Amino acid sequence: MKILIPIYTGLGNAILIIPVIRTIKKVYPDAIIDLIGDNKYSANEIFQNDLDINNIFIDFPEEKYNILIFLKFGGSLKVIFKNIFKLKNTKIILQKNINKYCSKKELFIYFIFNFILKIKFINIQNRHESYNNLLTLKYLGVNEKDFVLNPLLSEQVIQKGILSSQRFNLSDNYIVLCPEVADGNKTPKVWEETYWIALINLLKKYQIVILGKQDNRLLSELNNINIVNLISKTKIIDLIGILNKSKLVVGLDSGITHLSSAMNLATLVLFWGTSFDKTRQIGTYTKFLLPNISCSPCSSPYGLKSEREAYDTCSYRLKCTKILGPQRVFKEIKNILEG
Repeated sequence: MKILIPIYTGLGNAILIIPVIRTIKKVYPDAIIDLIGDNKYSANEIFQNDLDINNIFIDFPEEKYNILIFLKFGGSLKVIFKNIFKLKNTKIILQKNINKYCSKKELFIYFIFNFILKIKFINIQNRHESYNNLLTLKYLGVNEKDFVLNPLLSEQVIQKGILSSQRFNLSDNYIVLCPEVADGNKTPKVWEETYWIALINLLKKYQIVILGKQDNRLLSELNNINIVNLISKTKIIDLIGILNKSKLVVGLDSGITHLSSAMNLATLVLFWGTSFDKTRQIGTYTKFLLPNISCSPCSSPYGLKSEREAYDTCSYRLKCTKILGPQRVFKEIKNILEG
């Protein structure tokens, strides 16, 4: 059985696809799994050297596939349109979310796909994103008792990350801080930059490593003796090695905290603005701080506003981003480190 899975998505969503891959290989060890994605948000890189993956493509391959698993957070409708004739004899499992929020355009696309191609539509349920992804495998005869629920990163990928990160010459047992979220785009999931700086001052007796891609002005200027500032200096494979040597990772609902959770590392996530029940990080040693606020979640791809729209139209001036102050976060960090 030859399977193609698109991963046109961000790092966090790509990590929540890992259980699908692990489950397929558990139930069908001889299955060949290829991935395709544009690597816009570095999703391809977390699968390089993964022994469960045969190939990772950027351009659509000429090869024939028995199955295409088209997940809501990974698939690209353009891929099917552009390659509709190549997929003529491929069974397509397409995750869809047909409800009152669907546009007429989306309904028309689903109708066309159903008419031309061999498509099995899988309705998205009110479950966590990773479990919804796994439910698509029922079409392949996989029972729920065989689902691999934890999105664990491949040991081979972790080892490659350890080797790659050695160039930074970091000591062990530091705290990683990840102030960035949503690649710098507008989102209600942010935490004020001044809060991060106050937290760093509270953590002055610890070694701190700061990670991210965006150039946060105030954070980029920090260069104290206990701080290693790696903002805009790392690749995804470097991040994996850097996270692996940390004693704790602290961040927002971002790809990096999904990554550290998928490595079963101690992780503290400051979580608000989107659906905790559907998109939270999954990891044995992951803890969360959630503000108690009635208007959350305000953004979700399951029918609520987009993150940008939630940010722009918030009637409460993003109150959720200010409820948890630096002292509260510092207290939780101390509890984790000393517990």
